[in-house]
Amino acid sequence: MYRKVFASLLVIVLIFSMLPLTAFAASISVQPTTVRPGEEITASFSGTDHTNAWIGFYKTGADDRNLTSYAYVRNTNGTYTVTAPYDIGTYNFRLFNDGGYGQRIAVSSSVTVVQFNPVFTLPKTTFAAEENMTVQYSDAPSHSQAWIGLYKSGSDDRNFIKYEYLKGTSGSYNLDLPKDAGQYEFRIFQDNGYTRVGTSQAFSVSSSATAPATPEPPATSSDGDIIFDNNNIAGVANGPTNPTTFSISQPHVITKVETYHWNNRQGSPAGSIGLQHADGTMYGPWQATARIGYLDTPNAYWFVEPNVTIKAGTYTIIDSEPSTWSHNSQSNNEGFAQVWGYATDSAPATPAPTPAPTPPATGSTSSAESHDSGTRMEWPTVSGALGYRVFRSTNPNELGISVTDFYITALPFIDVNIEPNTDYYYTVKPVLKEANPLQGIEEELGDAIATYTVRSSSNVIASGTGGQQSFIVLQIDNPRMVVNGVSAEIDPGRGTTPQIISNRTMVPIRAIVEAMGGSVGWDGSESKITLNAKGNNVEMWLNSRNLRANGISKTMDVAPVSIGGRTFVPVRFSADNLDAKADWINSTREVVIIF
Repeated sequence: MYRKVFASLLVIVLIFSMLPLTAFAASISVQPTTVRPGEEITASFSGTDHTNAWIGFYKTGADDRNLTSYAYVRNTNGTYTVTAPYDIGTYNFRLFNDGGYGQRIAVSSSVTVVQFNPVFTLPKTTFAAEENMTVQYSDAPSHSQAWIGLYKSGSDDRNFIKYEYLKGTSGSYNLDLPKDAGQYEFRIFQDNGYTRVGTSQAFSVSSSATAPATPEPPATSSDGDIIFDNNNIAGVANGPTNPTTFSISQPHVITKVETYHWNNRQGSPAGSIGLQHADGTMYGPWQATARIGYLDTPNAYWFVEPNVTIKAGTYTIIDSEPSTWSHNSQSNNEGFAQVWGYATDSAPATPAPTPAPTPPATGSTSSAESHDSGTRMEWPTVSGALGYRVFRSTNPNELGISVTDFYITALPFIDVNIEPNTDYYYTVKPVLKEANPLQGIEEELGDAIATYTVRSSSNVIASGTGGQQSFIVLQIDNPRMVVNGVSAEIDPGRGTTPQIISNRTMVPIRAIVEAMGGSVGWDGSESKITLNAKGNNVEMWLNSRNLRANGISKTMDVAPVSIGGRTFVPVRFSADNLDAKADWINSTREVVIIF
């Protein structure tokens, strides 16, 4: 009897001695267990024994492959610190004892990400019209683009009156209140969007104590009322795709018009602003004055103070530099603008006719450059143009053919479908009206605004099949790319830009490959990036200089890296192995990909 019991115990001991120690010893502890977005969470782990062991941070309930962030631990014991996400909810850490997902050996207790709860302090609850006041706030979001806005009580979050980015988790906002009587409140938002995290108590703005018997028009120095304002604080792009229009039901004196040119924090030298009535009547254009904008961006705001009376109707705001004019989906892709003025019973004066702008002088080879990627062109933009047609010919006496089926809306433009060592004659014309074959409307073009004569490079990248080639232009630190003459965000909503790392141009690869008609795959178990385009298959590994192109092993001199949750790869190696070509233009810090 005792022998049988002893034998059984011996077998149990032997079985348990064969199990990995980590099956019993692995553990994860978390501090703190309740955090706000942007705060740090530290996981302390122990019990790993594999060289490829790793720890991942997950939303509770997520599949093991659907991780939020991770790191290889490479030690038996250690810590892993992450920043709490802005997505409210519960999360946990998971420890894996291999390079994949097959040996999960520990799961932490939950950590809860809770919303901020800002505290507002108002000096009083009743204010006079246009009174200056200061609101104090604390326990506010730490996000660099969290903001506070002034609202009429009950209004939509997008209808702010004034706003300011927060100065930290505690601070103050000083402002002049509106002159309109009513109930108002302050609201705080967690980031550069409309996720509201706090609302102040309501307060009153009273009307002026006495009003003049006969309203007097404001002095020239006063802006008057806001007639139109489509500004918002979301991310912006250049080049509005819709006209910026507003309507007035009676004559107004226009005291001020302002447009916004963020232009990737570069601003734009002030040009001119005008107003065009729907019947074609033109007021202006007037030379604008520039002032700095957000983050001390030079020449971000252009403004004019015409103090002219205009008639009732619908107007289009004409900005002389639409290529740098800011817009976004919240402005209906109309250029950011504000218009001030006041109604009047006076009949508007007939504006003096403004001479039509003189077309730019004929260009020369300095306005168009020959590169191995093709002919790179930029030309002066024409206010009100829908886009541009570029005509190419090998005969100086002929207009030739349009180099694209569609009209061009973004610059620079690269003519990639050319032959080496050939003289080409280019003519650029603005598109004034779009064609509509169903209604019998033909495309209307303006007079030529630029002509170029360019001899193509002897090393020009010609199509190996004789078919049409396409191009992508990317610029260092620019979040937009140009694909065949059309502007697009590289990484919509995130502002991701190409970078230079170890003297190589690194790009967020997904947008580029998808623009080529291909696809990008990711295998988290191997940290492998797979590119498929033009019948080619390229495999790369994060932080490794090895690649495999169509089954053949090769080596790069710079490894792919992860930046801000996006995978960046060296563009030249990627393009070369997808049967595309990448050409670097030093003067403009641009990469041109031909495919």
